Amino acid sequence: PAGGSSPSGSAPKLAVENESPEEDKAFIGDLEPTQARSAALSLVYTMKHWNLPHANSGCCAYHTSILLAKSLIKRLCKDPCNRQWSPLTGWQCETCTCMNHETVPRCDMCGNPRVADAEADDMEAQASMVSVPEVPESSSGSPMSDTQSSTRQLLAL
Repeated sequence: PAGGSSPSGSAPKLAVENESPEEDKAFIGDLEPTQARSAALSLVYTMKHWNLPHANSGCCAYHTSILLAKSLIKRLCKDPCNRQWSPLTGWQCETCTCMNHETVPRCDMCGNPRVADAEADDMEAQASMVSVPEVPESSSGSPMSDTQSSTRQLLAL
């Protein structure tokens, strides 16, 4: 089959369109398939980055962008298969199910924070609520070094 076509020649179905549980398996097996709505929104997000010339084929900028995307996808489908191509594998947004690069702290599509990062932020916020004792002065009247102060605070616990 050409490019990304399925054996029947039709486009692969997204998770919400699938008819059997076996078809729900995603390319990255331990993660959920991306929701069709999220995939469509990511296409619209991509098209928002295009500054296209006025065209007679579209009634507005939105539909002109869709027509160009359709044309580009048809062209890409003619490319040979690329067995090395993969969706991003960093992390999956729990809200919209889109894939993100491992280094980004927020979902590129919906803006929600990475769950692990959000949990770390919550823990950090809770830790910052704990009062920190003042740094005691040494007998000479000068503040102790950070190491000395930290050691004494630990010993006092």
